[in-house]
Formats: sequence, structure tokens, C-alpha cells
Amino acid sequence: MRASLRFVLPLLSLAACASTVTGASPDGAVDASENSDGSRRDASVDRAPSDSGVPLDASASLSDDCARGTWCWERPLPTGETAIEARVFSPRAVVYVTAGGTVARFDGAVWRTRVFDVPAPVEAMWAASTDSLYLLCVARDTAPGGVRHWLVRVEGDAASIVDGPRMGFASTLVGTAPDDLWWITERGLEHWDGRAVTRTAAPNDALLSGLVSDGRGAVTALESWGSGSGFGRLHRAVQGAWMGTVELRDTGLRAEAPLVKVGDTLWMRGWDSNASVSELIAVDGHAVRVEAAPYTDYSLMLHEAGGALWGVSGTRASVFEGGRWVRFNNVPLGYRSVIRGAAGQPAWVFGTRVGVREGSSFRLLGDGALANVAGFLDDDGTSPALVTTQPASLVVQTDTRTAWTAADLGIARSLVAFARASASTTWLATELGAHAVVRRRLGANVTWPEGATFNQRFAAWEGSLWALTQRGVERYRDGRWLAPVPVPSPEGVRTSANVIAMHAVDVDTALVATQTITGDKTVYLEVLAMRGDTFSRVYAGRGEFGRFVDASLTGTLPDVWFSFEGLHHWDGARLTEVPAPVDAVVDHALADGRVVVHDARAVQVWARGAATPMREVPMPGLRDTSLPWAQVRGDGVVRVANTAGWVLRFNP
Repeated sequence: MRASLRFVLPLLSLAACASTVTGASPDGAVDASENSDGSRRDASVDRAPSDSGVPLDASASLSDDCARGTWCWERPLPTGETAIEARVFSPRAVVYVTAGGTVARFDGAVWRTRVFDVPAPVEAMWAASTDSLYLLCVARDTAPGGVRHWLVRVEGDAASIVDGPRMGFASTLVGTAPDDLWWITERGLEHWDGRAVTRTAAPNDALLSGLVSDGRGAVTALESWGSGSGFGRLHRAVQGAWMGTVELRDTGLRAEAPLVKVGDTLWMRGWDSNASVSELIAVDGHAVRVEAAPYTDYSLMLHEAGGALWGVSGTRASVFEGGRWVRFNNVPLGYRSVIRGAAGQPAWVFGTRVGVREGSSFRLLGDGALANVAGFLDDDGTSPALVTTQPASLVVQTDTRTAWTAADLGIARSLVAFARASASTTWLATELGAHAVVRRRLGANVTWPEGATFNQRFAAWEGSLWALTQRGVERYRDGRWLAPVPVPSPEGVRTSANVIAMHAVDVDTALVATQTITGDKTVYLEVLAMRGDTFSRVYAGRGEFGRFVDASLTGTLPDVWFSFEGLHHWDGARLTEVPAPVDAVVDHALADGRVVVHDARAVQVWARGAATPMREVPMPGLRDTSLPWAQVRGDGVVRVANTAGWVLRFNP
């Protein structure tokens, strides 16, 4: 361990009374199971009333509190996004925010979520309570308008911009009250007094990288080592005036954010560029010292929770208590995850999952994401469920949060496709055959024809099946497989057609969407109607070489809808192009013949012959998120889902 460095700081007194913290070598770190369950408590830290005995429900679920006109999360619980900032007031009052604008609140038993349409990704949060938040939103793109930031206020279910946009990057929102908020911006600080923002330029035009609150109107900022000092400095500002500086040069380390305050001690990471390892710099009263870090790699992050210092690297976390680092493994951490906790209370971790510390481990609250979701099991949404291909063909009912698997039904293999045959029957296809599920119970089992290799394209109508194999389209009817029928290529083209979607429209008719790419890079797109063993063309178009093309088909005669480089309606004889976005995806047909479609912007409901959608619901304001399925229920409730099992609900 590096020897501690102590020297007098003549310009800046960070605390009148300093608490002594000693470090331990990383090699001396112990497992949490070998140490005390309780977090270290510093006498100088005010403690909230203890309610650690409140039982936390590990299966806590969403109540049906989704406010009218809002998007809420149904799965995974609390959200599918990673938290970027959180506040734990007590085990009965927890709140966190994600970059996409989701605010999740926990009251000890129930998670409540809202997806807010923020002007840009959330960079930081300050919370007065679980229902009163301030969000710092930052647009990192350089065009149009350049990098800029906003201050957004969230009160309950309402969000409003209180200031911005302002030019430049911003980060690290701290403060003492809604009228005393500070954040770092380019070459300085900005302060919100409840009415307006004022700017304080950084000393000597320095770059600031860390910030903590020192009481009302006062902050301490960390000057980046890249500003010219070579090592970094601490600066204290009171009411916008810089009052003193602490030099960190004698540590021999490059001081790096985040700046974390535990009791009266300021902690930051120090990077030893010669040894390429991280150590810790502690500023305690009038002394600066270097302490060993729990993990010495470059990814080390620091957090404060419950009056204790935490060090995080990847999925590893350690807490400094009892004079040594106590190590945890397999903590549910993720990108930009945080560890937070009320004073004197257990720590919480907010990452890809949410967990609360219980002795030597973290207990997870809520449920996780699902892998390889293939879509909604049902069309009408009366009992919405998801189908996944792995593991074990899991089917999850989202309303009641119950689940069953294909193995429960006697299906041994994982799914590769599924098709809805009627309102009550869905066929689940595996590499061995197809299995009918009637009202959540296993019905008929049909194995694929001998010598046929299933190729993942599949359609069903009551007892009739269509399956793509290496021999063409195999048809199952009246309890037997008929002779396979080859799929025709476009007229005058010798290249084989590639089937990309299938859909049954009645007991004897299926639609087949194909894409054919010739040697000269010409892309042919077709939709064929297959009646018996005869094909006829419904649609013929051209695509762009190199552009991903997807097709979706739904409905029954006389109302068949498909998306293929645009939205189209077919009544069995005539094809009509519907003026919807080119990238619109057909989700499913409603009982009255209307169709649900969506693109990245909105979920729409279209009726035959309409020039505009009958209904349009903007997609939830989540960025960089693909939501490939949408569902509209009979009462107007909208759900969207993606392949990771995210389900969000909109109440009209």
C-alpha cells in the first residue's frame, strides 16, 4: 500500500472536525460473509428514523395505477432500462431515473413507473422526495443546434421544462433544495435559484469533473487533471464566489471524478499513470492522503450509500466498513448503475436490476428481462402474454405476472416459431413439430413430415397448417400432410425466392411474402396467395439492395393487411396502398377488421379505405430502443414489447 501523505491546506477548510478513515490493502479485502452485516455509521452523519424492519416484498409488482394518458412499465419490473441516478429516503421511499426518462418509485411493496417525454437523455437527477424531482437532460449530438442541456422538473405524473435549452454539455446535479441546485457545465458551474439560472466561470477557465454540495449555496468542485495542473485541484465556491483551492499535486496521482462525500471526507479516484492502477485520494479536514482502492483497474467507480463508501468495478462491489474493504460478488450492476442508501440504512443497488443489501448479499426486488421474446401470444390483449424461444419456450402472462413453460405442457424442445389459429388457439412450433395451445392448455401435437426440415416459417388456421421446409410449403389438413408445393420465383427470374413471412387467412388460403435477390443486385418483393396448391400474385414490388426488409401479414378475408415497403390492404381481389409510413409494421387485426400497425414514432389503428388512421398513440419516449410489437386491447389500452421482454402499457 502506498504510504499516506499528509500536508496542511492553508486556503480551504473542508470540515471543522474530521473523521479518520484508514485503508486496507486490496489483498486484505474479505468476503462480506466474513464481516458484520451492518454498514459503518459515522457519528457526524445525521440519521433518518430507522425503519429497516419494514418487510420488503421481493415479488413486489405494479399496481394498476397507470394514469390516463401515460406510459408505464409492466415488464421487467421496475423497468428494462438501467438506472443512472437514484435516491433512497427510506425502505418505504425509493426513486430512480433512467436515461430514457423513466421514473420508478417504490413504497416498500409496490413499484410505480412513468415514462416521461424528456427533451434529451437524462444525465443526472436531484430529488426532494419520490414525487418531486429535477432532471438534467443533455443532448450529446452536435447537430442540429449543437450540444445543449435542459433542467426538467417532475412533480408526480407531470414533467415540465423549467430552463433551457442551454448550450454545452452538463453533468452532476447537486444541491440542498429546489431553489439551490448546481451542476457542472463547460468551463464552469450553473446554479438554479428556483426562478433563473446563473453561471459561475471555473477558476482559470479550468475543466470541472466532480461536484458535491457543502451546504446551502456552497459546493466543492474537482478540477480535472487535464486542465493544466497535471494532477487536479479542489475548489470551493460560496454563493458563486470561489473561496479556496486544494492542490493534489503531492499525491502523485491524477485526480478523477466522481467526487464523493462520506461524512466530512471527500473521496475521489487517483490514477497512477506510471503503474496504470487506481488508488483513492481522501481529503479530510486539513489533510490529504492516498489510500488503497478495492479494485485497481481503470473502471473503478465510487459511490456513497448509508454513510459508507462503496467501490465498484464491473459486477464487483466492495464497501469500506470496520476499517477494511468488504467484498461482494455478482452484484446486479450495469452501465452507469449506482449504489445509494439512506443514512444508517442498508444500501441499494440500481443497475440492470434493483436490489437491497441483506447481510452478505443483495436481495433482488422485481423481476428480470426475458431472452428472445417472439411476440405477444394473443391478438386481442384480454390476457396479454409473451412467448419466448429460450429458455424452455417460456410463456409469461403480463397482467398477473404468472408464468408457465412449454415444458409444463409436455413440449420438450424450444420454440422456433408460433402462429395464431383463432382467438383461443395458438400453435407453437419446434424443430420436431407443432403443438396447439387452446386456452393455455395443450391440444393436438403434429410432427413435421418425414424427411422435412422445418425452416421457421409457419402459419395456422384452426386445424390447417402451412410450414416452410427445404422442399417448399408443406400443408397439413384433415389430419394428414399433403404433397409439398415449391414457392415460385418472380416472373422471368431464375433465382430462388426466399420466404420471409407467412400468414393464414382461412382454412384453405395462406399468404406468403418473399424476397428474391438476383446476381445483378436487383431485389424483388412479392406477396403470393396460396389457395390449395396454386399460387397467385397479390403484390409485386422492388426493394433496395442492402436495406433490411421485413414483412408482416395479418387479417382474414375480405380484410387482409400486410406491410412490405409500406402498408397495403387486400380484399381478396383488389390491392390498395395505405398512406402509412414506409417502415410501418402490421401487428394484428382487430375483431372488427381494423388493423394495428406501428413504426418507431407511433402506434396506429387503421380501417379499410381510410385516408388517415382512426387512432394514433405516440410511442413511449425511450431512445435507442426497438419495440417491434404493439397490441391494442378492446378497451383501448395499448401495449408495446421488444425481444428482451420489455412491456410498456399506455392507458387512454
